[in-house]
Amino acid sequence: MKKNYLTKEGYESLLQELNDLRKVKLPSILERLGEAKAMGDLSENFEYKSALEDKDLVNSRISEIETLIEDVEIIKEEKKSKSDKIIDYGSKVTIQMDDNDIYTVTVVGT
Repeated sequence: MKKNYLTKEGYESLLQELNDLRKVKLPSILERLGEAKAMGDLSENFEYKSALEDKDLVNSRISEIETLIEDVEIIKEEKKSKSDKIIDYGSKVTIQMDDNDIYTVTVVGT
C-alpha cells in the first residue's frame, strides 16, 4: 500500500474535517432526508433528491479521507540552509511566478 505523506497540520486538518462530516454534516443531511420523506411522493421531491445527492457527496469525502489517513506518514518540517539544493518532503520552497507573485509552499505527498 502506498504511503500518504502529510504534515502534522495537514493530518490534523483532515481529522477535523472527518469529524465535522461525521458529527455535523451527515446527521444534518439525514434529518433533511427524513423531513423530505415525510412530504410524501419521492419521485418528484426535489428536497429528497438534493439531500440524497448531498449524502452521497459527504459519504464519498468521508471514504476519501479515511483512505488518506489509513496509511499516513507524518513528515517533519526540517530547517534547511538556502544553499541546500535538495527538495524533499517537508521542504519549504519559495516560488516566484511569471507575474512576480511569490508563494512559499511546503512539499507534501498528498
